[in-house]
Amino acid sequence: MNDRFEAFRLGDVRGIYPEEINEQFVEDFAHAFVGHFGLAGNIATGRDMRSSSDSLQNALNDTLSSIGIDVVDIGLCPTELGYFASGMPGIDAAIVVTASHNPASFNGLKCVLKNGQAITHDNGLSALKQLMRGGYRHHTARGSLSRVDYHARYLSFLQQHFPPEHL
Repeated sequence: MNDRFEAFRLGDVRGIYPEEINEQFVEDFAHAFVGHFGLAGNIATGRDMRSSSDSLQNALNDTLSSIGIDVVDIGLCPTELGYFASGMPGIDAAIVVTASHNPASFNGLKCVLKNGQAITHDNGLSALKQLMRGGYRHHTARGSLSRVDYHARYLSFLQQHFPPEHL
């Protein structure tokens, strides 16, 4: 069996589902993510179209809301929409369940803090891995889960900043 901590890369988390990335991994990651960054507000979550992404996002949403986070589920989306959501008023971070360009047997997590601040090995992923290795659990009051569709806002943003006549 593969070491699940091999899924930690320089700028994201990616591994083979379910050997390295699975629902338990996502639960452990959520605890470490909230604890390490001291988050207590709203986190947007989204997912790509991989067959494992729906289950992983549900595990992520359930865990985050169980440890005091108000989850804003943005549903099926490109990674960029997750980054865009991190800039919405009241959103403190975003996590998208995706393994980007990797084969369908992979899945992972791409995370940013407020306003698209990247989380990399040097500014958080390494610490998250250590918290997970130690079995860290974040304890606080129950949060909530809501669903928001940012697709129209994102398309409007793209049209305003990249008008077709300039392409």
